[in-house]
Amino acid sequence: MLINNDTHLCLSIISTGKCNCNCSYCHFYADKDRQAYNKNISPELFERYVDYLKYLQTITPNIKCRLSGGEPLFMGDSVFELTDTIANETGIKPYIMTNGKLLSKEIIEKAHQHNISSFVVSVENPFAVFEGAIDAKSTIKKFNELQNEDVPLYWGMLVLENKEYKNIKKIADYFYETTKTIPPMCEVNFLPYKSPTDEELHDLYENVKALIEEYNGKVPISLFPYIIPEYYSGNLKHVEYLTELPIDDKFNSLAITNEELLKCTENQLEKSYFKYTCENTNCDWYTSCNRLKWVWQMNEESFSKEQKINDYCRYKKVLSQAFFDALVKNK
Repeated sequence: MLINNDTHLCLSIISTGKCNCNCSYCHFYADKDRQAYNKNISPELFERYVDYLKYLQTITPNIKCRLSGGEPLFMGDSVFELTDTIANETGIKPYIMTNGKLLSKEIIEKAHQHNISSFVVSVENPFAVFEGAIDAKSTIKKFNELQNEDVPLYWGMLVLENKEYKNIKKIADYFYETTKTIPPMCEVNFLPYKSPTDEELHDLYENVKALIEEYNGKVPISLFPYIIPEYYSGNLKHVEYLTELPIDDKFNSLAITNEELLKCTENQLEKSYFKYTCENTNCDWYTSCNRLKWVWQMNEESFSKEQKINDYCRYKKVLSQAFFDALVKNK
């Protein structure tokens, strides 16, 4: 996938491998030893990434930057040094991905002083919290208390187990009643992934359809972006691609040129959003399946790549039909 002047790209700099949570579905630690990653990004590697960010700005003006981890706020005041450096050298105010545990009025005030554009706050299902994660009600309370115009808070992805598809509308109602927002929602697409049953897919259809019928036009609705990115609210104007700059420098970026690092990024994007050619050209949703997220090409002991692609197809048809029936057919 080539990056050009029209590409909308967000670079996620992994600023720390430390985290104050241990969520059971976390993909960051799925293939990493927590102890080995119990560190912050080195000054040399961070400066290299900032230089690369400036280089990318010469190719496309559509560049965003975020700090992620781990938990960036676990770095203390060091995280503000990073955000100031990015803003001063590139003009980009980065946003921060956080689990919200350390958010406070003091952090919001410092964020405003140190060039942070916003926080994206992960949140759990208020009716079924994953092991090791933060209770949703405490996160919602903090979200409401700390919401502000200078450094706004947005919801990150709410991850749902298959058995919770029957509660999607209930979850949306709860968030709308308590925050006047609905967080993005997605399936457990990494470990511990499970194939959906027919009953679970039926629950998914009924609940997504009901959610759209109730809330379309009231609030932004962002559902299952790994399956139906064309309906994701952030992609309505253009597709924004996301790629990571790792804390372990697996690209050997300290020893290569910006042009070489660009090739690494393009190769990474090609793997993250791989080309897919479906044999069923008569499918109603065929044209929106040309690029799939990398999670649908995984091989694991418990399931094959073929099985997961088949699951993707089933998900795609159910979710697309739910949107169609809510927005078009029933009107």
